[in-house]
Amino acid sequence: SKTMSPLFVERRMARSEIIVGSSLIDFGRFFLRFLKTTYDFSEADSGLVVSLTNPEGLAGISVAVPKAHYSPPSEKGYAITEDGRYFYVTITGNETKNSFLCTRR
Repeated sequence: SKTMSPLFVERRMARSEIIVGSSLIDFGRFFLRFLKTTYDFSEADSGLVVSLTNPEGLAGISVAVPKAHYSPPSEKGYAITEDGRYFYVTITGNETKNSFLCTRR
């Protein structure tokens, strides 16, 4: 089954779209996996280094990064979405460890 990111669910709920049936089960599974994710944010000379680990895989896990201070990662393997204040980096592969750099603006 396809997993949903919390951002996807939040946007659907904000538009008053109802999520029912197996979608709630999928979201529950995703959320339990999300809780197992370890995040590390560290400053480097060139920007913000984000490191994530999850023993069950990182597919669909998202990180919000302030747009005013950083640019999204330039590498492939991420889906980037944004709103007025943040861009959201969503891991598209299912590796168990991932790190990326968001360069300082």
